[in-house]
Amino acid sequence: MCGQAAVAQTPTIEQLYKMLLKQQQELSELKSNQVQMKTRAERAEAETRKVKNELEVTRAALESAQPSQTQQSQTQLASVTPNAEPPVADAGWKSDVRAIYLFNSKTGADPAMGNLSGPIIARNAGMPPDPAIQGTSHNLSSDTPDLDGGGVRVSLLKQRGNGWFSALGYEGHFVDGSMQRGHRAPASGIRVTDPASNLVPGGAALLATDTDAVHANLVNRTLADNNALNDDFDSGLVDYARDTIDINKHNVDFALGKKVPVSSRLNAFWKTGVRLAHVDAERDVLYENSEPNLFIAGGGTVTDSDWAEIAFKSDMWGAGPMVGFGGELKLGRGITIASEASLSGAVAYYDLKRNETNFNSSLQREAFSNISADTYGFVPMVDASIDITKTWNDRYFLGFGYTVSAWLGGARSISIPGWDDVDDETTPFTIESDDLITQGIYVRAGVKFGHHDTEITGLK
Repeated sequence: MCGQAAVAQTPTIEQLYKMLLKQQQELSELKSNQVQMKTRAERAEAETRKVKNELEVTRAALESAQPSQTQQSQTQLASVTPNAEPPVADAGWKSDVRAIYLFNSKTGADPAMGNLSGPIIARNAGMPPDPAIQGTSHNLSSDTPDLDGGGVRVSLLKQRGNGWFSALGYEGHFVDGSMQRGHRAPASGIRVTDPASNLVPGGAALLATDTDAVHANLVNRTLADNNALNDDFDSGLVDYARDTIDINKHNVDFALGKKVPVSSRLNAFWKTGVRLAHVDAERDVLYENSEPNLFIAGGGTVTDSDWAEIAFKSDMWGAGPMVGFGGELKLGRGITIASEASLSGAVAYYDLKRNETNFNSSLQREAFSNISADTYGFVPMVDASIDITKTWNDRYFLGFGYTVSAWLGGARSISIPGWDDVDDETTPFTIESDDLITQGIYVRAGVKFGHHDTEITGLK
């Protein structure tokens, strides 16, 4: 029984052969799968090498045409990081033109006239001049004309990279003004006022005025009663006075500066350089006085008129150092608010003239006094502006703003404080300093060209 069970469990040769064939088939399939996997792996590796080669070629082409992706990332990071340096390769040009309307500008020259609030003087009525009426009297109000006009500023800036820039700028202010006090007679010379001959063709009466209500100091010159040429000027009182001033001032600035980023919206800058300056200042002062009802032979009366005219001229040329600073705040949408100021000092040369003419109608006498002088001085200058500007396409800009300028001693004038007669040539003259202050509003326009840094200001 036991022997039969062992024979039944032993596989036959046929079964063993079948099992061997099956194992060989499975082994063959495994080998085939390994070959296919190896082939696929080799193909994948070849594709990977091909993509890498293409990437290398593409990157090389990009590097030859523009900064690498790493450099671009660094540039973007520097533009938003405070106190970061701008890119070295960033350079270009920026032009700026400003049209200026100047108003309420002033000169520090001595007033040429004043209004009296005291009594009216009538010498021909036997009323002597009030001794209290003097150039420094409390009842004397005096001023100089307000000056209006226009100006222009043209600037060109070159960006040098890393925030550095150089600039060339020109600015010119051209102002004038006039004021008058009192009442002027209709004509100069002798005026006949008697009823028989007080008309001219057309029926107009030549009636003179005699108010003596204007104080005439001839710019620190005293008019005394004993002056034969101005004997009708009652202790410096006249009927009419006029003061006209014309000033042209120019400056050319050469500057080198640097922009300093403060934040993503705020930039500051400084600059230093040289300023060339020129001032052409002219002033003309006229006084007239009339004394009517003077007796003439044959009956009737005449009006005796005196007048005096003083013409001043000051030419200044100077040069000296200049420093400036400013900033720009970006509000968004291309709108910015910018301000700047500069301090300058010029060593100056002055060419001065004072030409005076006096005329007495009753004596028919005319006299002249002409003085010329050269002198030197130092002129401190302060200039400032603030504006709001809109930029389009990061290239064109338009804005408007306010500007003010003060040149201390920008002009000089010759004064004769103690002279009361044109024949008295022994009295020395003095040279006085006249400040020039101008202010106004302006419209600005400009364009940027080439590679440019939109954050740089300071064109002046």
